[in-house]
Amino acid sequence: GSGTDIDADGVKDPYVIYDNLTSKYYMWFTAVKGNIKRLSLATSDNGIHWQKHNKEVLSPGNANDFDDAEVFSPAVIKLGATFFMYYIAFDGSKYSVGKAESKNGTDWVKKGQVLKPDIGSIDEHGIHSIDIHFDGTKFIMWYTAKKLSVRKIAYAISDAQGNSWTKKGLFKELSTTSTTDNVEVYRPTFLY
Repeated sequence: GSGTDIDADGVKDPYVIYDNLTSKYYMWFTAVKGNIKRLSLATSDNGIHWQKHNKEVLSPGNANDFDDAEVFSPAVIKLGATFFMYYIAFDGSKYSVGKAESKNGTDWVKKGQVLKPDIGSIDEHGIHSIDIHFDGTKFIMWYTAKKLSVRKIAYAISDAQGNSWTKKGLFKELSTTSTTDNVEVYRPTFLY
């Protein structure tokens, strides 16, 4: 973007879905301006030509909120008439996952923190890079779990509302013999 745009210093972490009801593609992305990361939106009729909305659809929270420093890396799913967004939240020291809901994909209501790092666990130093799926009865979230400088893919399961999550552990255990993933495994993507 240009110097006045919400994404003047960069765009990253795009997440695209197609909505059958509106016959549109929606792309939520991390917009970077200065030291602030926030979420913005672009839409398309064909998935090739995009119209940026050049406004925040989700911004960092108020002082002392779990997401008061940054919000980024969204994962979105639409069920019925409601969009569910899960996003990475940063409070200046810890990364966690927040949830928001929308009826139109543009105006979001935050629902709070749904997944946070646990001391002594595989995600002790942060949760990053999420993807989400609803299998008809429950939500499944894959995420990058960080402990010290090592990142691994873990997963959690929630009920049909997507509010209360149970961590299930590692999805992909690191191999000590593989030459392709013996350092780190991260950034899960689920295709369905």
